[in-house]
Amino acid sequence: MLRIVIPNGTLEQGTLRFLKEAGVIIPQRGRKMKVEVNHLLIKEVWFSRPQHIPQLVKPPYCDVGICGKDWVEEYNVRFRRPFHKELMSLPYGKRGSQGKTEVVLFCSKKTTNQDPRSVDIYRDLISEYPLLTKRFFWERYRMEVYPDISWGTTESLVPEPYPWGICLTETRKTLHENGLKEVATILKSYTMLFTHRIGNEPSKEQAIVELIDLFKQLLMDVRKEG
Repeated sequence: MLRIVIPNGTLEQGTLRFLKEAGVIIPQRGRKMKVEVNHLLIKEVWFSRPQHIPQLVKPPYCDVGICGKDWVEEYNVRFRRPFHKELMSLPYGKRGSQGKTEVVLFCSKKTTNQDPRSVDIYRDLISEYPLLTKRFFWERYRMEVYPDISWGTTESLVPEPYPWGICLTETRKTLHENGLKEVATILKSYTMLFTHRIGNEPSKEQAIVELIDLFKQLLMDVRKEG
């Protein structure tokens, strides 16, 4: 019997709908952050903000989690090797989309010098993913940068007070409508089911295998119906 942590917010309804179609019925929770579930494979569902989910998928907390690959990668940057293991991608995202998104570096279309190497490493950057940003600039340009942290709507902060921004985008519509230009893709992301690499008890390992099979069968059935 597994504990699974799923995202609240923009991915919550898509995740609940997917789990329901797989036969995992989650009762009305009100404001509860943890609810018990009557299912052969899952005994408890936790709800959390997506950026917190990777740190909850480890003993003694949750066995598996669902969130965007972007937050798993952001959490794992601090380790020399991946702390988590992807189990499968899930074909949904915000507002019923397919869940494919990208973390991008952008600036204003009116910016004179659109070369990222011109960035003032202390003042010019704001990012929703500071660790991914630092890794990207070091690997691509051998630059140590110190981005300020954005808590969302990063597009509204460029070009003032920040010349450069890093955000997650699905359609790029907000970028285009605000006169912003994508300069580089830092990460391609999607909704995923994942676990930790520490090692599970044999019974939990088997339950995870059966959960993956359950989800894959659902996706096969959906494709056949489509």
